[in-house]
Amino acid sequence: TLGASALQGLLGDYAIKISQVRGKPIIATRLPGYIIVPTYHPAYILRNPKELTTMFEDIRKAQEISIKQP
Repeated sequence: TLGASALQGLLGDYAIKISQVRGKPIIATRLPGYIIVPTYHPAYILRNPKELTTMFEDIRKAQEISIKQP
């Protein structure tokens, strides 16, 4: 997911913080068979360009997970 709003909406947990879970794979209980790898929203990256590398790392992690899945 890109940003906290998307993550919160998919998980149904509006107290979850993107800064605490970004980059960590989460099994989506509301979406059986899906794994979510949250990262920052692109608008956040525009305001905080030093986090661009972090976002790329998260996307790479999501790609690696998707390649391993059948």
